[in-house]
Amino acid sequence: MAVGGLLHGEVCPECILRGPRGAAERLRKRIREREEPRPDRRKGTPSEGWSGWMTGRARHLETMECFPLAARQAAVREMRETR
Repeated sequence: MAVGGLLHGEVCPECILRGPRGAAERLRKRIREREEPRPDRRKGTPSEGWSGWMTGRARHLETMECFPLAARQAAVREMRETR
């Protein structure tokens, strides 16, 4: 969630390496997948609060030019450690 120009919450290392627009695209895909009805789930859509909050995060990501250098470096280190 964007508060005062800052993105609050966690962004996975893969999304950071994709850049803000790639992360927003991945987030929007997750929102769509969650909203699609599935046979094993109860009828209905996720709460408007969750969907609205995540859409706001995606919109904020799309306005960013890039993630801070420290975040990108930390993402690279974490991805190397998982290999």
